Amino acid sequence: MDLEQLKELGLSDGQITVYSAVLELGTSTLSTIQKKTGIGRRNIYDNLNKLIEKGFVTYIIKEGKKAYTCTHPNKIQEDIEIKKKALEQLEKQIPQITAFFKEVKLETQITVFRGSESIKALLNEALTYDSTYWIGGSSGIEQTTLRAWFKEWMLRREKQNKQMYDLSTQGTHLEEYHTTETEKNKKQNYHYKTLPEDILSFTTILVFGNKVVQILWNKQPFAFVLESKEVKESYLRFFNHFWKEAPTKIGTKNPIKIGVIHSLTGTMAISESSLVDATLMAVDQINQQGGILGRKIECAFVDGKSNEQTFAEEAERLITQEEVCSIFGGWTSASRKTMKPLFEKYNNLLWYPVEYEGLEDSPNIIYLGSTTNQQVLPAIQWGAKTLGKKIFLIGSDYLFPRSVNELVKIYAQNNDLTIVGEEYRILGDEHFETVVKNIKRTKPDFILNTINGDSNVAFFKELKKQNVTPDKIPTISTSIAEDEIRHLPVENMEGHYAAWNYFQSLDNKENKKFVDAFKKRYGPHRVTSDAMEKAFLAVHLFTKAVQKAGTDNVNDIREAVKGLTMDTPEGLITINKTTNHITTISRIGRVTKEGQFEMIWSSKEPIIAEPYPQFKTKEEWNAFTNKLHHDWGRKWAKEESEQ
Repeated sequence: MDLEQLKELGLSDGQITVYSAVLELGTSTLSTIQKKTGIGRRNIYDNLNKLIEKGFVTYIIKEGKKAYTCTHPNKIQEDIEIKKKALEQLEKQIPQITAFFKEVKLETQITVFRGSESIKALLNEALTYDSTYWIGGSSGIEQTTLRAWFKEWMLRREKQNKQMYDLSTQGTHLEEYHTTETEKNKKQNYHYKTLPEDILSFTTILVFGNKVVQILWNKQPFAFVLESKEVKESYLRFFNHFWKEAPTKIGTKNPIKIGVIHSLTGTMAISESSLVDATLMAVDQINQQGGILGRKIECAFVDGKSNEQTFAEEAERLITQEEVCSIFGGWTSASRKTMKPLFEKYNNLLWYPVEYEGLEDSPNIIYLGSTTNQQVLPAIQWGAKTLGKKIFLIGSDYLFPRSVNELVKIYAQNNDLTIVGEEYRILGDEHFETVVKNIKRTKPDFILNTINGDSNVAFFKELKKQNVTPDKIPTISTSIAEDEIRHLPVENMEGHYAAWNYFQSLDNKENKKFVDAFKKRYGPHRVTSDAMEKAFLAVHLFTKAVQKAGTDNVNDIREAVKGLTMDTPEGLITINKTTNHITTISRIGRVTKEGQFEMIWSSKEPIIAEPYPQFKTKEEWNAFTNKLHHDWGRKWAKEESEQ
């Protein structure tokens, strides 16, 4: 059910999501609603309280717990009637407002529009003109909350017979306007041509009337508007020059369809959303070069919503309905584990870009992230040699941290190391006061941090608050990289460590090309990270495999990828023929005051992945993970108990 229109009654996206969940579930507890939506606990509380204040939701006390339910839909009807009356009064004043507007002489020709609602108003104004001209494309809107609204805007534009000329590398990415379907697009008054990538800006330029608009598509987009006939005409001359020279489309053969699934909302969005940017950049690079085998790559994007069940449902839909030949995505082991049986059932391929615990093999997954012997064990060995032998373990309560720490405890026992503390918090938890007190009490030489998602923000804030600084007790993290650090106060991070295969600061030709291209496309403020680099190279490895196979048949791609080597931003990598895992260098870096990493250690040679560490047999490791799965109620992550 699409309840997007409830925004007209003052509800936010989060409130609409929660209201929709309660509507579908009926009377339900907070944890049930959290499970349905994938939204963090604190945000669930905030949204429910706002809905109660607005009269859309109420609650009863059931067995000592709050149970929430929707009020009668008559409440919505009442609000609609109130709004109608207010709008009718406003409509009567339009002639007076218009007359006043025409009489006022603008004192400045430069205007700033900030936020989604302002951008909506600006684009709605564009529909009062016969034609709009887009330089750099409208696809940046895909990364904002305006995507659904923009689809509706495109339909209004078409019905009003307004022409849209789109000069870019990627078009709109709306399913209704594929850039290869030229004749269909003309009937929809949509005209697309390819802009050379070497002049592409990370902003969008829109021209209509006498206005030139420069839009930056952040989460809260903003625009600079310059109103000048002379400037408008100069931009149109620029536009017309490239329009005449540009090709109409890239290839006319059927596209190669892939799926991209990452969390754009919820606790994991802080880490996963940028992987979509890296994936999209790689796809556009391939398409700019003519595609694969003369065929364009076409992406279907999906939000996993930081919810393992959503990942499974959407992966199945991408395979069975969208008919993609590969899917790129996933971060948490919980999301990967729920998708794995589906890739094996339907014989499709998942290109997984993130470090993980191992303890798994599948002919239908290409594992591009490091395993424990390529990340965690080198970090522990380096830490024990450099920092000391007492370790405190802190992690999110799901498969990756639990499995990693089981391995670390066995290694510590065999190598005269001491685990002085071990604690877990559910994904999305923001309360670490007690954890940090225990760290101070046990006095470890260093902390091994396997927390994932935005809980890291709260954890490092609490470390700083309680004066646990890296000169006293440093932290080695396995899921914090450059992209996460840009969301954190850098003073909370400076001096701490992280273990990865890739850092943005690596000095080599391929990395310079990657970083420069990413910053040129998305802005100089953006950074790259290990998982982003893996998401980027996944598309290029896929391209090499399809070219080698001569087809996008899944079985042929799977065979072609075995043993592939590639010179990448992290160095020369190889896909192991037997395990489908990456062979690569292990590295450790220290956070600088600029939010980057100074590399302080790397392995001398690339390390071959060991999915099943030798400390236990494969059967024993499988029994360990199966017990966790059973104890968590057939889930791959622990969920918060009902309140």
